Amino acid sequence: MPLGHIKLTKDSPYADYYDVAHQEAGTVFKIVDDDYEQVMLNLQNWFPAFEAVYVHPGTDLYSIEGNGTMIVVTPQPK
Repeated sequence: MPLGHIKLTKDSPYADYYDVAHQEAGTVFKIVDDDYEQVMLNLQNWFPAFEAVYVHPGTDLYSIEGNGTMIVVTPQPK
């Protein structure tokens, strides 16, 4: 289920982080390139059970979605 391409930045409101962290596994979201480390740190600190993986160049999904694409692997339990 796509998330509607919400882009997280280091300045995104907590509510946007919350929405991403509670999406189903397989949901796609984006992180603004320059903010990647801070966004991932925020997600880890606020939602420790949440896991996402980066979509690497050369994959079909990267070709479709582009740079900064992430996939939810383990959502934060509600």
